[in-house]
Amino acid sequence: MGEGTKKIGDGIHGTPLYDDCGKTAFINGNNLVNGQISITEQTKFVNETQKTVHDRGLNNNTILMSINGTIGNLAWYKGENIMLGKSAAYLEVDSFSKTFMYSLLQTNHVEKYFLDNLTGTTIKNLGLKTIRETPVIVPCKSEQTSIGHFFRTLDDAILFHKHKCICLKKLKKGYLQQMFPQEGECIPKVRFKGFTGDWVERKLEEIFDYASSKHTANGFDNVPDGYPLFDANKQIGNIRTFDQETSYISIIKDGAGVGRIEKRPGKSSIIATMGYLSSSIADIDFCFTLLETIDFANFISGTTIPHIYFKDYGQKILCIPSIIEQIAIGNFFRNLDNQITDQQAKLDKLKLLKSAYLQKMFV
Repeated sequence: MGEGTKKIGDGIHGTPLYDDCGKTAFINGNNLVNGQISITEQTKFVNETQKTVHDRGLNNNTILMSINGTIGNLAWYKGENIMLGKSAAYLEVDSFSKTFMYSLLQTNHVEKYFLDNLTGTTIKNLGLKTIRETPVIVPCKSEQTSIGHFFRTLDDAILFHKHKCICLKKLKKGYLQQMFPQEGECIPKVRFKGFTGDWVERKLEEIFDYASSKHTANGFDNVPDGYPLFDANKQIGNIRTFDQETSYISIIKDGAGVGRIEKRPGKSSIIATMGYLSSSIADIDFCFTLLETIDFANFISGTTIPHIYFKDYGQKILCIPSIIEQIAIGNFFRNLDNQITDQQAKLDKLKLLKSAYLQKMFV
């Protein structure tokens, strides 16, 4: 790989003098995200004068890569005012096509070579010598350019759909804050036309019926034409009977992901790490969105294995509107959730497509 690059180096191995008034972002490997340099609230800044000759030498042919702790995260350098730390390496591409090199660094062959040659015990490190000596097979320059352009286009599509997915989730978060009353209030800031008056206060246990599951993830009789049995993430089989006749909400009550909720179809069951939440007085789509406004972390007990109890979070006071307004709100958020799900599916499909092409288009 060193034969295709002009320079391979990393940032300073010490700590610079931070400056709250500085304009130069101090960048490490965790700032390299989805092909871009990510500046966050945690990013430190330094004075321009602290930049090294290597920082000043970064140019349009430079690819940045994380080499300490997290290995192999990439970003294009696009002229940002930055100073590199030791966990960020720079590769100035020379005789290779830079877009081809960027894709090459993501192939299974290169990633495996990197991982097989890491140093360090607690925190793994990828040495610059290892990067230079990584064996690669490359085509002629024109084919490199074609391959690089293809993957750059694919990356742009992935980034577009990822951004769209993030925007939809932010939009939903905003609507959740605006369309449900805040603590101590009985009227939301935003309502559909035609609805007025206060929402009614109810304890969560007055809105929802709760039941525990007794099904285990292992040892059940799997019946091909039976009723769905779900774990926290997916359907794991079919059983002879079902616990819930109509649609309901599952809530993880034990272990990892405690408090996570999912909408489930009727005539189905869940395993015992979850509980059933249903309602005979409220719309199920509204109920699901209402539960999304609750921070269940406030009700966790237990140290080794976290747990939440209905008797605890069931005491929380919530506000609900008339059933007609519930249905309108439930439909709105269901449609928004469907958009998010569809967008996520497109993104996942593109990522799988890219992974397949990386395997098939490189030696």
